[in-house]
Order: sequence, then structure tokens, then C-alpha cells
Amino acid sequence: GSAAPAPTPTAVETQAKPAPPKEESLTITFDVNSSYFPTDLSGGLKRLADGLQPGQAYAVELTGAVGAATQEEDARYNRWLAERRMGRVAEFLQRNAAAERLEIKQAFAANDPSRRVVVQVRPLVE
Repeated sequence: GSAAPAPTPTAVETQAKPAPPKEESLTITFDVNSSYFPTDLSGGLKRLADGLQPGQAYAVELTGAVGAATQEEDARYNRWLAERRMGRVAEFLQRNAAAERLEIKQAFAANDPSRRVVVQVRPLVE
């Protein structure tokens, strides 16, 4: 006897799902003694904000560099400057991202003279 041919699988049409949001990262190096965005930022933060998907919640971690200081007064100033820098980044993202929700956390990188704020964004899975 001959075996019956295997049934042909029927094609099931599926809608293409959008690519899942991925983790993004950006490093901003500020000018000395400044908390204003540097001129060479060239839209990087705007592109990052524009890439956040509406209806999606994100965890945002900002890490601000705090330069080493020998005097207590300098240490306070360096930390204040790092706070201002991270505050500007957080405010920009809140204003410009279409995301449903941003959970922004701030951390400090002690004894780091780089003047950087590192922005890390990852989607929250609800």
C-alpha cells in the first residue's frame, strides 16, 4: 500500500509586529563649569527622545560624572553641577519624548572628571 501524502500546511497570515523597542545609550560631555547642552550634541538627545515609542514605558538611568575635589566647597560644587546637568537631560526627555511614561533615576559617578552624563534607556515590560 501507498501512504497518503502528508497534508500541506495552510499559510496563516500574520500581521508584521513592530520590532520590540531596544535599549538605547547616549553619552553627553558638557563644557567645563557648564550645565548647558554642548553645541556638538548635534541632535543626539532629540533623536533618542524621538525614538521612544508612544504607549511604551521606559526606565531611564542618568549617571552624572562628579569630578574629584580636595576641598569640601569644590566637592559640593561638582555634585551640584552634576545634578544640574542630569536635571537638564531629564527635563528635555520629559518634554520631548512621546513615551507613555519615563521612570528616571539619577546616579553619580564619583571622582570622574569627564563632565559626562550617560543616558541609558530601556523599555519597561509591563
